[in-house]
Amino acid sequence: MYPIVYPKAAEKQERIDTLLARQQTVDLSYENLKDARERRLCIIYDKPAWFQIADNHALNPGDPILERKSCTPPTLKFINLASELYGVDRHLILAIVVMETNSCFDVWPDRMREYRKPMGVSFDLWEELAGSERYIKDPANNIEVGTLIVSRIQKKIRDPSVGKIASVFHQLDATVVNDYGAKVARLYQLLRRLG
Repeated sequence: MYPIVYPKAAEKQERIDTLLARQQTVDLSYENLKDARERRLCIIYDKPAWFQIADNHALNPGDPILERKSCTPPTLKFINLASELYGVDRHLILAIVVMETNSCFDVWPDRMREYRKPMGVSFDLWEELAGSERYIKDPANNIEVGTLIVSRIQKKIRDPSVGKIASVFHQLDATVVNDYGAKVARLYQLLRRLG
């Protein structure tokens, strides 16, 4: 499956065609990928591989903070559409959006300039999937690209859980559920109860 990209100009389409042709030569058929760069390429080109990540029962994420700004009707509509399109649980995407938009997990304030909300998708990291920086700034497109990334991560984790998927989404080289993943898992549980 090729990434969904909506180029605005002929040179963008040429760049995308070059990337798609080059993907045929990328060999990422490793049994278990741990390196962030390899995992990134595997996600971009949807290559078969496994991302091994262990549970971390020692983490205690505490109760999440929910703010209304991340749950607006347009945002929920975008989440529902993208979740249905890519076969991802909408509560998982909503939990990531809540985490990213509420800034309840802001351990790297310097790096936040390059990440685009509502899903915290970095254009520099996911340029091949995003098409253009302008494209990724649109909330609907940001959610679509973020959901595509989550769906590909989900397919590559053995025994996937919300914590494992969110940990890799936040930190590509994660090999154990991190604090971010635990907080998203806690938000997910709360959001499922709320409906």
